[in-house]
Amino acid sequence: MGFATRAEVFGWVATSRFFTSGTPFAATVNNTRRDTRRISPDRTMFWAFVAWAAQREDAAGTHDRLFDHAARSAIREDALRHFVLTDAFEQTRRSRAVRITGFNGTLVGAWTGLTGRWREVKVIMGEGGWSRGCRGGGS
Repeated sequence: MGFATRAEVFGWVATSRFFTSGTPFAATVNNTRRDTRRISPDRTMFWAFVAWAAQREDAAGTHDRLFDHAARSAIREDALRHFVLTDAFEQTRRSRAVRITGFNGTLVGAWTGLTGRWREVKVIMGEGGWSRGCRGGGS
């Protein structure tokens, strides 16, 4: 058992109701600036899949259709209920919102007198969890 080729794996993944395509694939594939990608370029299987899905959409003429956010939200809610993770997901979402709005580089810069000196603020905030999603002055 198993898959003989990547294309077989990708085809199988695309049959899942959790697979959605549309505008995000085109945007991801066309995003060539490494510094703006949220997913490491070292994830070669992922990027090969994204390219495969984009080619599939191009061939089908569906590459410019809009992403169905409502369908994706419904699928996510189904999965969260199935795996009994709704409360954990909501807690994570609330925690992230607090970090982004309540603890950010601008506030740390003001507290420390380093307003506008985002590199120093970034060092204070650390490379880990608190710095993700936070934008200090000048970044």
